[in-house]
Amino acid sequence: MYQLTNEERIFMGIKPVEDTWELVKLIPSPYDHYESYAYLDGDHVYKLIQVYDDWYQEMTLNETLSEDRAFLLPKTEKGKPQKFTAANLAKRTPIGMKISYINDNITLYNETTQQCYYTNAHTEYCPKSIGEFAEWAKKWQAETDERRLAEIQSFANRARVHVKYKEGDFFRFRIDRDLWGYGKLLLNYDKMRKEKQPFWNIFFGKPLVVAVYHIVTEDPHVSIEELSKLKMLPSAVIMDNVFFTVNMKLLAIDRFALRKKIIRFIMEKVVLP
Repeated sequence: MYQLTNEERIFMGIKPVEDTWELVKLIPSPYDHYESYAYLDGDHVYKLIQVYDDWYQEMTLNETLSEDRAFLLPKTEKGKPQKFTAANLAKRTPIGMKISYINDNITLYNETTQQCYYTNAHTEYCPKSIGEFAEWAKKWQAETDERRLAEIQSFANRARVHVKYKEGDFFRFRIDRDLWGYGKLLLNYDKMRKEKQPFWNIFFGKPLVVAVYHIVTEDPHVSIEELSKLKMLPSAVIMDNVFFTVNMKLLAIDRFALRKKIIRFIMEKVVLP
């Protein structure tokens, strides 16, 4: 069975395995093509690992078992015990950092804050097997210096926050480990929908219009003054959950009155039914 080493876990912000923990293979679901393992310490479950030839997921848990380890105990008084199986354990809510390698995609994610630290979605590297993923994990550790490690640990330990955005906000987002992109929030369609303006109620969720600046840089501190001089790529509609789940940071607010100008432009260009 392949699994990350404790050193690799530390360099990803993932809780390492302790000496007293016991590795147990779980009863699989008939629909699972991967094997599932849990790390136990007495009657507590602290980690779930799913692994196969092209699949690896590791997540931290804090669950309690019955004395005979046959059942997962509920979190609340109203809940009922569930059989201690791979399927039931996978339904429990993870905490802290989680590493996921599925269908060539790698994601390093904080389950507590619901934010992504890293994804290879914007890179050309896509491991095709668990062996290639293992090589990627070694490379990740080798390339993680003290600065990067401190950044990962800070990300892993941050508390969940409610992001309050406004039209005119500048934002920064991670593209790769050392590459950053920048953008600007142009319009909040959800506000228009609440104001009962026609047509915009076709969107599900809370749609925002953003534009990304024509820049990819290793500098995470590009000033608003510098950004304002750059060209923008065509605007796009995104859902507001991107500001919560992606490693984004709001930088500041442009105080110019953008909204009326943009609405006027849109209403002139769009023919309403």
